[in-house]
Amino acid sequence: MDKPLIPSSSQTTPSSDDLPRSIDNGRVVLGPQSQRAENSVEANTEPTTSLSSVMITPIKSIVGESVVNTEGENLGKIEAIALDTNNNCVAYGVLSFGGFLGIGKKLFAIPWPALKLDLDKHRFILDVDKERLKFAPGFDKDNWPPMADLQWATNIHYYYNARPYWG
Repeated sequence: MDKPLIPSSSQTTPSSDDLPRSIDNGRVVLGPQSQRAENSVEANTEPTTSLSSVMITPIKSIVGESVVNTEGENLGKIEAIALDTNNNCVAYGVLSFGGFLGIGKKLFAIPWPALKLDLDKHRFILDVDKERLKFAPGFDKDNWPPMADLQWATNIHYYYNARPYWG
């Protein structure tokens, strides 16, 4: 069974001493070492970036998660994740919407920044009206769009009011 997107309170989590505390000149500083580094002569005086709010999760735990709009209407589920390997980032969440028992289902490339994670309810929120999604540029499982095409990608980002990540 796959791990859930967000660990439940009953799952064991690492102790705070096992978790990274900060990044110091490219080094990950762990637990008690962060206090030692602050008191040492070698300590970096520039602010460090905390990793305490970073959530890292396997992609397979995101696939299948539900997507709703801001009104709470079900829009479908994440069918796949599209990676931009040139920029080393997630480009799109592929949303499946409509159809019955997989027949007539339409897929949509949703720019990753347009999907907001609802941690409490283990789902994503997409700020789009259900009617607008019905008429959005979509595709079927056998005819994927040219996601690397700059014009196509720009149009999709603007359709979902998402700032293009490449510029």
